[in-house]
Amino acid sequence: MLNNLRMIQLTYTSMAIPLLVMPDIKRILEIAKKYNSENKITGCLLYYKYQFIQILEGEEETVEELYAKIKQDNKHFNVNLLYKNEISERTFPQWNMAFKELNENTLEELSGTMLFEDNLVRFSEITNKPTLASRLFWKKAIEIIDI
Repeated sequence: MLNNLRMIQLTYTSMAIPLLVMPDIKRILEIAKKYNSENKITGCLLYYKYQFIQILEGEEETVEELYAKIKQDNKHFNVNLLYKNEISERTFPQWNMAFKELNENTLEELSGTMLFEDNLVRFSEITNKPTLASRLFWKKAIEIIDI
């Protein structure tokens, strides 16, 4: 019997617990990068003012299993699934887990312009056939940083 593997993209948001600090996040990322590499999961994670937004891509069963673990993780709460859809190709094929922490300094470095938003939108537009999940990811990222 052939195993018909469906690839999906899954986008969610969550809130970090108040005691979570950057060294904790870096440890989480190390574990995630190893796990994602071993399980052929790709995606991107943004963090700003205790808010996470993440998009995951990979084989449906594998991504669903990871998301179930993510929902149970006590380092964050209010895990909210924004969208899940089937994909034929990855938006982030080169990133087993890209990460960016955004903060006031990061935003000030952007000269108070829409440069960051423009770059986010431009990136989402240059991907082949951006999916609703990736568009929601970028839209929510922009909302999170209040641009």
